[in-house]
Amino acid sequence: MFRSKRSGLVRRLWRSRREPGGPQPDPPSAASAAAAAAAGVLLPGPDGAADGGSPERRGREARSRLLLLEQELKAVTYSLLKRLKERSLDSLLEAVESRGGMPSGCVLVARTEVRLGGQAAPPHLLLGKLFRWPDLQHPAELKPLCECQSFGVADGPTVCCNPYHFSRLC
Repeated sequence: MFRSKRSGLVRRLWRSRREPGGPQPDPPSAASAAAAAAAGVLLPGPDGAADGGSPERRGREARSRLLLLEQELKAVTYSLLKRLKERSLDSLLEAVESRGGMPSGCVLVARTEVRLGGQAAPPHLLLGKLFRWPDLQHPAELKPLCECQSFGVADGPTVCCNPYHFSRLC
């Protein structure tokens, strides 16, 4: 009945994530086809024929796989965000809602890796992908900005995971 402020902040952060394709229509769009290809799902071609059975069955399988990936992402994100203190959650929410327009503090977390889809990912990669760059693949694509506490620290015990304290390398 009564929820803590921290759980409310975590829910607000989850709702303000960036989705790669936005809301997806029933027929497979280019964004859903790319997401399904990344998940290893076959979708029908323009003529409706592809390996793996009827188009309806393939569509159901693709949606169920994407739903499972979304549920896993939500569980991993919630577990990472629940480790943060209320002040850090406030700072992260302010940065995400202003889209980096307001200066915000560092959000420091322990330098551990989370498992997502069978692959290990550092927390700054996960939050950068979730809130800023949905197509981000590797932590080497990120460079900390000079105002961040992680700037110049190679292997410290903590890392900033504020997505607006990083720039993306092309």
